[in-house]
Amino acid sequence: MKGRGPELTREQLHERLREGFLLNDGSSLEIQSEYGMTEMFSQAYLLKDEIFQCSPYMKVLFRDL
Repeated sequence: MKGRGPELTREQLHERLREGFLLNDGSSLEIQSEYGMTEMFSQAYLLKDEIFQCSPYMKVLFRDL
C-alpha cells in the first residue's frame, strides 16, 4: 500500500493486527511475522525470535550504501 497513506512502523502494524484478530475470550494473538506480496522465490520463513530462514535457492547480498 505504499503511497496510499501514512506508512506504519512494524510495531504499529502488529498492534493493528492484534486489535483486529481478538479471540473469543478477549485476548489477542501473538504476531510472529507479517506476509507481504513477494515473488515466490524471494520468501524467507520465520523460525523463532525474528530469525528468518531463506530458501536454499535464495541468495542474500549485503552492500555498503
